[in-house]
Amino acid sequence: MRKIFSSGLMLILLVYPYGTFAKNKNRTSLTTCSQRNINPDVFYKKVVVYLNPGGIIAGLFSGIEEDFLVVRTGGQNKKIPFNSLAKISIEREKQEGWNPIHGIILGTYLGNLIFNRAKNQPLIYREEFECARGIFFQNIIFASVGGAIGYLSDLVVGRDEKNFDFTRDDRKRLKEWENFKRYIYRVHSPKRFHISIQGGQVFPNVSQGYIDILENSDFYVRRYQTNYINGGMVKPASTFNLLRKVQFCVSVKPKVDVGLAFISAGEPSINGERWKTRSQVNQSLDTKGIYAVGIYKPFLEKMPKGLSWHLGVGAGAAKVDFTLEHLTNEGYPTYYQIVKTHNISNIRFSAVFFTELNLQIYKILSLGFIADYVFVPSETVPGMSEINLPEQKLSLGNGSIGFSLSLHF
Repeated sequence: MRKIFSSGLMLILLVYPYGTFAKNKNRTSLTTCSQRNINPDVFYKKVVVYLNPGGIIAGLFSGIEEDFLVVRTGGQNKKIPFNSLAKISIEREKQEGWNPIHGIILGTYLGNLIFNRAKNQPLIYREEFECARGIFFQNIIFASVGGAIGYLSDLVVGRDEKNFDFTRDDRKRLKEWENFKRYIYRVHSPKRFHISIQGGQVFPNVSQGYIDILENSDFYVRRYQTNYINGGMVKPASTFNLLRKVQFCVSVKPKVDVGLAFISAGEPSINGERWKTRSQVNQSLDTKGIYAVGIYKPFLEKMPKGLSWHLGVGAGAAKVDFTLEHLTNEGYPTYYQIVKTHNISNIRFSAVFFTELNLQIYKILSLGFIADYVFVPSETVPGMSEINLPEQKLSLGNGSIGFSLSLHF
């Protein structure tokens, strides 16, 4: 929990100076909009209007009056009826100022994903670190690089055009007119597609149980897959999974999403050694599952703008690969002989339950704080009497608490 709190605090301190979140406002209705509701980013911007059956009018966008487009040209306002429109091309400035925030968040995450992945572990567990100060300054570097790239991308942002086409049938023309008014009045349709990744602190069931048993039997335990990998030691893994879940969802109603999720519910492998008897025990659990998920967002209309609470459940199948092996050291140079091993490798029913508090940082990016539990049916594993390892009924599922990064389209 201390690691999660430190990481969350660091992220807040990094992001906060770049901007604040908008206060809650009611969504503006198209039928009640007036000239003062016009998006200032498009008011008095250059506009080119192509007429039907022919002709072009160029000027500055000045507003909408009922079913008339108002363009400032030749020193006066000209009203152009909707029925005369073939195409509208209006100048816009790309949104600036948010790319550094995106860069900070993505730079911090990707930096850990690429450079701090523990070796020989299920999917992507983070390497263990010696002190909080070290991880803090390391993430400062990742965040600074990401923020700098975002800042540079802002410098090259220029203007482009937003086009609206009215050359189709009547139904599509009316829909395009509504889209134009939504753009002018900055009334945005809800995003329908959502892609998210989740990382978090995992609370192991299986490996922690074996750690307790082995330590009580005078084994020295580490989170290594084996003692020696290619002739050298590997760094231990933490219990922080950088890629716990990848999820794709579609909004079928404002409060309801459905989709698919891939979840890595494996746990860091462990290695225990008893020097006196030259015994070694290795234990690993790698669980990967595919789930059909449903998400419900209660109190959506009562929560502040950009903030939502999600309740989710999913059902699917998980591939479980469990290994427990007892080895002995046969002498120098180090050579291990397998004495006994037990493996579980099968596909079984699995379910997931999660809750998330999601905060929209900008139009397409949101940051969430999430807790979940993955259920996998229990399995009994025989003991190893020669090293006082009792029979175990393993609860193969586990829970986590962490963060999510989501893109919305």
